[in-house]
Amino acid sequence: MPRQLDDKKREDILRAALEVFGRKGFAATTVKDIADLAGIASGTVYTYFQDKVDLFSSVSQQNWDAFHAQMTKILEGPGSTQERAMALLGDGMDRIKELHPLMRGMYSESLNRNVLSDNVKRVTNLLARNLMGSIPTEGPWTHFSAEELHAGLHIIIVGLLFEAAMTPPEDLDEKIAQMKLGLGDLVGKGW
Repeated sequence: MPRQLDDKKREDILRAALEVFGRKGFAATTVKDIADLAGIASGTVYTYFQDKVDLFSSVSQQNWDAFHAQMTKILEGPGSTQERAMALLGDGMDRIKELHPLMRGMYSESLNRNVLSDNVKRVTNLLARNLMGSIPTEGPWTHFSAEELHAGLHIIIVGLLFEAAMTPPEDLDEKIAQMKLGLGDLVGKGW
């Protein structure tokens, strides 16, 4: 008889993986490290995930999906384009701060597995689809085509993630404040 899967145990494994991958990086993390933190036997991890790569992909995708869902909620919610953009900025920076250890520990592995690339495209497309229709008809934004603005969004998102990932934990609050201020000014110009 097949073993019954427990959703809570799966979530405990994902939560432990998030912490251990963030602290140790992909290469240095073992399934045993994750199992120990989750308070289970190493073999139990394999009941839920094929291997460390599958677990890494699952924890990364889970966080991207949560981010995407929150972005969609904000973008489809009430408020002006500028209000929604500022709400996105605040939520995005909060999520960067929350997931900072994971970003530092996994940035290069995310690149290797296209987790980052595919999801940055997804986020860029969502932003472009929801914000580009309300570009002002005057001000600095009018000098760019929709394609140029889309490419610029992509570059900004990649730059933010890279900058956050490379920031030491003790400097993160200051870096987040600088990014919010700079992006807030950018969003505020013309909208």
